[in-house]
Amino acid sequence: MLLALWALARLHPFVPSIDPGKWWRALRPFLETPLPASGGEVFRLCIDWLLAALLIEAASDAARTARFFLYGAGAVFALRVAIAGTELFSADIDGAVVALLLWLLVFRRAPGRHAILAAVLAVTLVSARLAVPHVHAANPRAAWRAASVPALLRGAFEYGGLAWLLARAGMRPWLAVAAAGALLLIWL
Repeated sequence: MLLALWALARLHPFVPSIDPGKWWRALRPFLETPLPASGGEVFRLCIDWLLAALLIEAASDAARTARFFLYGAGAVFALRVAIAGTELFSADIDGAVVALLLWLLVFRRAPGRHAILAAVLAVTLVSARLAVPHVHAANPRAAWRAASVPALLRGAFEYGGLAWLLARAGMRPWLAVAAAGALLLIWL
């Protein structure tokens, strides 16, 4: 379910385009600046890709994870080019490449990798919320409708992934869900 949320967040609005001009416009930002991107966006995407790799490993086995990861990344990138309203940026590809390298070199055999990634993800979620000022809406329904669907899907993936990582790290499942939920509720 978490992998489905991740894919839905990456592939929203789910409307394919058969216009070759759209495909060119989707690839242009990547082709114009193919140099490695820098900054927090690559880091955030890398964390999401690492979480996806650990979820793939849990669904299959460690020997097939790299192959399934590459297939999944290729499918996501190809679909992002073909879906109306989406573009392919170098940060997308850089985050996936860095995550694959980290998984192959460190996370595949690291003891406590679920706890490490849970801590990094929690810090990333907190720092992302601190960077965005909290806007108190007079009408909560209007604020809910104003939130974008990809952001809601990504949030469900990240907070659900945090609960899954905490449970895999040894925390009781109900306590892991409560901890991730508490982190989410603190920022509402």
